[in-house]
Amino acid sequence: MAEAETTVPGRNFCVHLAGKTNDAHHAFVEKFKDVGQTEVRSPEESDYILVFCPIASRVGTDISEALDHMPGGKPVILVVMHHTFSPDHVVAPSMRQVNNQAVLLTVDCLFYEGNLLKCNCNDIAWYDVQKVLGIPPQVHTSQCFKNHLNKLSKCDYNHEL
Repeated sequence: MAEAETTVPGRNFCVHLAGKTNDAHHAFVEKFKDVGQTEVRSPEESDYILVFCPIASRVGTDISEALDHMPGGKPVILVVMHHTFSPDHVVAPSMRQVNNQAVLLTVDCLFYEGNLLKCNCNDIAWYDVQKVLGIPPQVHTSQCFKNHLNKLSKCDYNHEL
């Protein structure tokens, strides 16, 4: 989390969709609710705005448009959503594309159709969100990360070259 070493100013958030998420954002919203955050209907009632930005064309362009069209005056957590079927898909950190002072945190998530993928990228995103929410991060490693660790544990580290 390079952007901010701060936390959101309260517990009420408003969701702003900057494109078509195929409802994949709902799982992320539920995670917020599970840790005591409250979704409200309008930006005026909120302490911060949770912006979901699915990438449709170019990352920089889509992020700029999302931030240009969001309600102003509130801190923002920006969730950049990359549509892919591969949980191993690698994306460049989108935070490099953000130049808006209101954005406290930018995270990248992978989704396919209407679901977030079970992957390391999404685990890292949620870990960073927990830090900015001011709650102790719970590390829930994805199955692909567990599989990776399992492969490493089977290596013979005493083998001489």
